Amino acid sequence: MNLEYGVLPTEMLISNPSAVPEYFESVSITPSNVSIDFAELIFYLEQPLTIDVAFSVELYLADALIENQAIELPTDPSLQAGPHTIVFENLTAETTYSAILKANYINPDTLETRNDVLSTIEFTTMPNVVQTLSGSISNYLIDASIDLQTNPQFLRYDVTTIYADPQSEVSSVTLEYGYVPTAVLLMNPNAVPQSYSSVSVTGSSQDSWIEGIPNVNCTVFLRLIALLKNTETVILDEAQFETPLMIMADMTISDISYDYVIFSCFAEPNATTEITYTIELYDSDVLVETKTVPDIVSQPGMPNQGGNSQSVRFENLANPEHLYTAKLVATYIDSHTSETVVRIIQSMEFTTTAQYSYDVTVTPTEFTYEIGILIHDSQFVLSNITYSIFSGVAGNLMYVTGGPLTTDTPDGTDRYYMVSISKQAYTGYTLELLGSKTVNGVVYLSCLLYTIVL
Repeated sequence: MNLEYGVLPTEMLISNPSAVPEYFESVSITPSNVSIDFAELIFYLEQPLTIDVAFSVELYLADALIENQAIELPTDPSLQAGPHTIVFENLTAETTYSAILKANYINPDTLETRNDVLSTIEFTTMPNVVQTLSGSISNYLIDASIDLQTNPQFLRYDVTTIYADPQSEVSSVTLEYGYVPTAVLLMNPNAVPQSYSSVSVTGSSQDSWIEGIPNVNCTVFLRLIALLKNTETVILDEAQFETPLMIMADMTISDISYDYVIFSCFAEPNATTEITYTIELYDSDVLVETKTVPDIVSQPGMPNQGGNSQSVRFENLANPEHLYTAKLVATYIDSHTSETVVRIIQSMEFTTTAQYSYDVTVTPTEFTYEIGILIHDSQFVLSNITYSIFSGVAGNLMYVTGGPLTTDTPDGTDRYYMVSISKQAYTGYTLELLGSKTVNGVVYLSCLLYTIVL
């Protein structure tokens, strides 16, 4: 198959080339597959858009407008970069056409509505004497209705295929698809899907849904296969692509007070991408502080290593019973665009506690340690006071025993709790005093109040 096309410089087609903004410099259109009566053009967007733009392609025969096609881009900017296919059908064989790429937008600097010509190409359809069976997988777009922020279990894609059968050789055509976890490909670049699913292709140009693709950072393999009437099988085209980056991470509040909050953050290592996590703390819409989650950088190339968790503490919060917002943010380099991506993984609101205080006393006797805690707590933030005893040293403690503290004043705003600990059994051990904290009906269990080395 011979493919003929020409490209005219944009400057020849724009009355004022300098008026076209620089963010269109990475936009292009080229012929990809031209047959007797159809043409497949590839619109390529190198980087995601930073403004709202409506792209379209006008098809001309001589000076007559034949067709005008809008280019549909995903609404998620992170999915816009890459190739997108435009197909023109019912063309005349052995005929030269012109295709003009246009951008309709509002210039953010001048607020002027623009309809700029970005590029013009020419192509010539094939003559009727073409004898070659051909086909291509021209595009694959994720279902725009899928919300990736909800971490769906499965994905689906709209795949565009084209094929020409000038000699009526084909009995049937199928689009086959399978997947391999990207982590497996890192260890074995030659790995292939263990099985393929298939979709019947009944038209020379067709959009097909492929479904059930796991949202687990995998590479999808596509094959367009023709079964000939002589029972021979021909692979017309192959393609592969990676699913969007799946991030498994979350944060919970492990302790809270009237002037501090402690988050426990968990993340699964990612097999393909290095990810750095931070927590942003907001008072209304004002950023108060940002902290990096320590030792939880997700390193690529470790598909079998389990996740880990770390604590992040924010101190000196301004007001008791005050509403804050915390956001867990992941930062990484997109492997397709090489752009830095900053993505909010989780957002939560929380309220600090009412003000309270307590005093801890340790009184040794001949045989025991008499441990008491006097709580001043008019809003009843603290409850369920318990102790835990650990052997070992800090950083390597092992739980031994524990239990509740007793009180004679459970309903008072000043409450005294106590427990007796055997000297003979537990001297040299570490004792922690713990309590539940309640804020607006939300209960935070086993918050650390005090640590004692007996």
